[in-house]
Amino acid sequence: MRSHIYRKGISELLALVLGLAITIAIGIAFYAFLPSFLNTSLQQQKIAVSISSATLLTSNEAVMIINVKNLGSKNIENFSISVEVENAKGIKVNSTREEICSSSHQSTNTLECSYPIQPGQEFSLPIKVFNSGFKVGQRIMVSVMARYIDGGIAAASATGTIY
Repeated sequence: MRSHIYRKGISELLALVLGLAITIAIGIAFYAFLPSFLNTSLQQQKIAVSISSATLLTSNEAVMIINVKNLGSKNIENFSISVEVENAKGIKVNSTREEICSSSHQSTNTLECSYPIQPGQEFSLPIKVFNSGFKVGQRIMVSVMARYIDGGIAAASATGTIY
């Protein structure tokens, strides 16, 4: 007489269904977790830039006040400010606070600023802009690139009008 050995185990179809269910569950968990993780890491490096005022002093000189706010979660170590004026070439910028900002060696329309800005802190800086032929109503654009303490970089820009 022959004896039959019955093996008990999981069927191939059931194993396949369980494997797919586990894979889908892991995928859903990652999908729910990753967007919040990415938003947090992006938030660590973000700035806001605005121009409070841009006033024409003479046809060769304007002064403006730039505000830089650290919206990130880490300290800004230093930043650079570039200024462009509509229909003006060869402009030159100077900071009224030379202990903080100095003209860039590469460009006359750029300032290099060594001033730490903590998260949530806003820094206002008056800047003088020189060129021949400034007019009331000219558009002015300011670009700021901030370097964070961890080596990260954030950039923002703002536009205004000379009054």
